[in-house]
Amino acid sequence: MDFTKFYLLVLSIFIFSTTPAQEDILCMGTRMLCSKRYSDMTFPKTRASFAVQKSGHSPFATQFLSIEEQLNEGVLAFHLILYDSPNSNSNSEPVLCFPNCSLLNSGKLSKTLAIFSKWLRDHPYDILTLFLENYSTVSVMSISLIFESQGLLGYVLPKKTYEWPTLGSMVSSNKRLVVFEQQSNYLSQSINWINSYETNILRIDFSPMYSNKTWKCGPWNPPDGKLSEIPHYAVSSITINGALIDYLANPDDALYMNTDEYFYNHVLICKSSNGFNWVNFAPVDFYGIGNVKNVSIGLNYANASLDDCDFLPEFYRRTAPSFNDVIKAVKGLSTSINCLAIERYIQLFVFWFVLVFFG
Repeated sequence: MDFTKFYLLVLSIFIFSTTPAQEDILCMGTRMLCSKRYSDMTFPKTRASFAVQKSGHSPFATQFLSIEEQLNEGVLAFHLILYDSPNSNSNSEPVLCFPNCSLLNSGKLSKTLAIFSKWLRDHPYDILTLFLENYSTVSVMSISLIFESQGLLGYVLPKKTYEWPTLGSMVSSNKRLVVFEQQSNYLSQSINWINSYETNILRIDFSPMYSNKTWKCGPWNPPDGKLSEIPHYAVSSITINGALIDYLANPDDALYMNTDEYFYNHVLICKSSNGFNWVNFAPVDFYGIGNVKNVSIGLNYANASLDDCDFLPEFYRRTAPSFNDVIKAVKGLSTSINCLAIERYIQLFVFWFVLVFFG
C-alpha cells in the first residue's frame, strides 16, 4: 500500500473513531434547543391560567383548557393570581382568583402547584415558568411552605445573577422551574428563587385595540439579557351591581387573534420595531383556539442550530421561511443519529471512494 492510500486509511479510521456518541440529554423534546439560553426562547403563556370555563358560559373565564390540558397542549408559562383565602380560618391557604374571589375562585394554590410538580417529575426535559401576581400580599412564609410541601423547591432556578443559563444546563442540574413575581416585589425581595418581573422583563404596553391589529409597540430597547413580553389578548368589561369589572376575556376575539398569521405578525412586528433580543412571552386568552403553539415552535426553531436531527417539526410557511426545505433534506438523511456523525460518515465515504478509484 503506497503512502497516499495509507494516509487516507488512517485518516478515515480517525474520523470514524472520533464520531461523538449520541447524548441522552434532551431539552423540551430535542437536543437542538439545549445550547439556547432561556432568554432566547419563546414560551407559550396563558393569562390567568387557572380561570377555566368548566360549564356553560362564564364572563370571568380566560381559558377553556384546564392546567393539565394546557400542559399537554404545549403551554410552558403560567400566570397565577394569588389572594388570601376569603375563609376566616387563620390556617387557610392562598387561593387563585380572577378578577376577584367573589366572582371566580379556582381553589387553593397548593392544588395547582401539585399539578406542576407532577409534570416536572414525569417530564424531566421540560422547563416551566410561573408568574405569581400577589394581589393581597400573601406572606413570604406561606409561599415558601407551599412550594416546599408540593416538592417544587428542588426544581426552582435561583435568581438570575448575570445571564440566563442554557436549557441544557437547566435540564442537567434539574433546575427547570423559573418563578417571577408580577406587579410587585414583595416576594422577590425576600425569596432567593423568585425573580422580579419589573427588573427582568420589559413588557410592551397593552392596547385595547389589539383586536383591530392596532398593536402598540413602545419605543424601548431592553438592556442586554433582559426578557420581553407582549400581551396578545383583547379585553372587555361588564357592569355588575353598579361596579365596572375590567380586563375580562372574550373568546370571540381569540378566534382570530390566536390564528398563526395574526399572532406571528404581532410578535415579529413588535420585535423588529424595538430591537428585542427575542420575544420570550406573549400571554394569550383561550389557548387552544388558533395556532399559538405552532408559531411558538417555529420561532424557537427558526434560529436553531442543525447540530442534531432528533426532532425537526414542520412549520407554518411564514413562521420560518425556507426552513421546511432544510428540514426535509435532513430528515431524509437520518432521524436517529447525530448530524455531525452523518457529516463524518459522508467524509468517510468520500475518502474510501478516492482510495478505491484514484489510489
